[in-house]
Amino acid sequence: MTEQNQKPLGNTLWGIADQLRGAMNADDTGEGSQRKKAANEKWNKA
Repeated sequence: MTEQNQKPLGNTLWGIADQLRGAMNADDTGEGSQRKKAANEKWNKA
């Protein structure tokens, strides 16, 4: 894999990791719950 391909992939993977950390740190009420729902919907569409 070329460096040109690795950079976008790396950015995508870091974005996913950030979303997962946010979902794990969120509580089950309020904004955290909304973020979990949005993340799950996005994941299920993929």
